[in-house]
Amino acid sequence: MVFVAALGLSTCSDSPTAPVRPGPAAIGVSPQFPTNFPFASFNLVLDSVQLFVIRPPSDTILRKGQRFPVTQPQLQLTAQVNLIQSSESLILSLEYLSGSTLLFSGSQTVVVKQGPAGSNPPPTIPLSFVGPGSTVASLQLTPRDTTILAGAKFSFQIAALDGQAQPVTGFYVSWSTSSLQDTVDGSG
Repeated sequence: MVFVAALGLSTCSDSPTAPVRPGPAAIGVSPQFPTNFPFASFNLVLDSVQLFVIRPPSDTILRKGQRFPVTQPQLQLTAQVNLIQSSESLILSLEYLSGSTLLFSGSQTVVVKQGPAGSNPPPTIPLSFVGPGSTVASLQLTPRDTTILAGAKFSFQIAALDGQAQPVTGFYVSWSTSSLQDTVDGSG
């Protein structure tokens, strides 16, 4: 009886499985920046990007960086990785920098299949601002009110606080006025 059961387990089937061989996969990404982010107001310039491909939970299988001219409106960044299965769930992570300052990042888990360029449609990766001031919850403008003579100059000061009312030391601020008679410069 044991012999018959073992024989039954070794018979052929209609769906044979062969060992999966490691193979290359081409990856591209499509970043999605926050809508209406005021790049020009803060004079923010992005000049490099880092792409990380991570095999969960934490095996970084690719890190690719690319600098680009600030005048370049688009950047095509593609990479090739070796998969250990015909398809794998991988974490794609993007970081955009200004010089050495990280400003935007985002990650997305995607299924990547072995194959040449075009085999995997570029996933959209939503980006969040993570640069200086990203933890600002409130701003304090001082002085709150004052009187000055016409034509005189006056400087406002601004402080930023996080969600626990702790000071945020690095942040971007932009000054403007709706008055045609009054002017404001970058220092407040």
